Amino acid sequence: MSAADQHLLSQLAPETWRKLSSQQRTRCIWRIGERRLKLAVPRLVSLLEQGEAMQDYCLAYAIGRCGDVGALEAMHFLQQRSKHDAVRRMALHAWLQLADAVQRQQYFNNLLDSWPARLRSAWQAEDEVGVHEALKTLNENGWQTLLFSNWLEQLDQVATEQPFASKILLTIVRTVALKPGVFRALRHLYKAAEFRADAEIFGILHQRFETTPGSVPHGNRWVSVERRYVRYMDEVVRADSRVAYSATTRDYLRRRSWRTLRRLAVDDAPAFINMAVGALLAMHDRDAAPVNEQANSRHGSRLYGPYSRWLLLNRLLHTTDDWHCNRLGSSWYRFTPLAENHARQEAFAEIWDQHPDALLNLLEHSQCQAVHAFAARALTDNPSFCSQIGLPVLANLLHSPYLSTARFAFQLCRQRFENSQLEHRWLLLMLQSNLPEAHQYALDSISRNALAYCADTPLLLVIICSPSELVRS
Repeated sequence: MSAADQHLLSQLAPETWRKLSSQQRTRCIWRIGERRLKLAVPRLVSLLEQGEAMQDYCLAYAIGRCGDVGALEAMHFLQQRSKHDAVRRMALHAWLQLADAVQRQQYFNNLLDSWPARLRSAWQAEDEVGVHEALKTLNENGWQTLLFSNWLEQLDQVATEQPFASKILLTIVRTVALKPGVFRALRHLYKAAEFRADAEIFGILHQRFETTPGSVPHGNRWVSVERRYVRYMDEVVRADSRVAYSATTRDYLRRRSWRTLRRLAVDDAPAFINMAVGALLAMHDRDAAPVNEQANSRHGSRLYGPYSRWLLLNRLLHTTDDWHCNRLGSSWYRFTPLAENHARQEAFAEIWDQHPDALLNLLEHSQCQAVHAFAARALTDNPSFCSQIGLPVLANLLHSPYLSTARFAFQLCRQRFENSQLEHRWLLLMLQSNLPEAHQYALDSISRNALAYCADTPLLLVIICSPSELVRS
């Protein structure tokens, strides 16, 4: 056990606990949950309902994360007895983490029985189109006994066990508007994903926060609602609030994502990799901004890249480069020209080096140029892993539309085929790639034995129809 863990456990001793402030207590409990210190669970259970609501919320979080099934009943009672919605919600998440498969299934069956009949019927048939049509009808005509936001949270719980539910949930969280009546549920889903280490939901919701401006600007104390002004802080806490997702809330959630990943990197490296990959895979070039330059009289012009407004990408991938940021890390710029940097720039490089499979996953599935550049550069420093990448995988990477990935695959191919004649299949792959150097390599290989390819009709067609002038000539 580390010295940090021992210190956290010592804080729970009665004589020390009495001297701590409320904030120090909740912070200690939260850190125990982050570090999953199972030894602390008996003491944590004894502290339930002995302090403020925030303390019970943190206790439920920590107990659920620690995974001691002996606390299952305590979580059930807390979920039933607490007067605070947030505490009941976290106690339920903890209970679901600790419950066995039979108990969870019984709970999910009870949820399904409470759903509107048309929705329930489509669900039981696993009719995806029918489910979305039922949702559309309910949203237009009213949900009556069940709010859509409450149903969305129930769906999130069911999705932890049922692939069909997960598919429906992912479709919704990618597209549903961050508006009053829904955003509160999405915020709950985000925190639940953080609690469960659900990388996919965490990544999707974080990227939506990155790319969706807040509905209420910074500093606005009053907002216009139904033709009259109301105080924002009074309105936003209402159960039926007509405002949601302010710029301040957006900034907080973006910073929270980075805080979560930073602490995981210290406490739990495998979980960090899982969550970081989830966040990076959710990033898409369709959301990138145009490169832009702004004059600055003190230091010269500021250059903003395509991802300069993405806090998490820059925190993860641009820690040692010539990038600068504002105080909150929400705007990144540089004074030198934007250019490819061959030095590694990412945070926690030593952790990424221990998980080259995660880097390969990014190359295969990411749709963001910055992520490809990072992963390709990091994998280059792991030659033993690269030597084991199969040829079918290399063939797919060679055809990547991202030049950094295609170039990475090409270099590996060159090493593999350095002392041999390229096979017919690889000649075609090289000629059909986006890399001029791959084209030249294939043409050089053909020229060494040109007569052997004179009657190769598929190869000749590829050469004649190539968009590359070099190949056609």
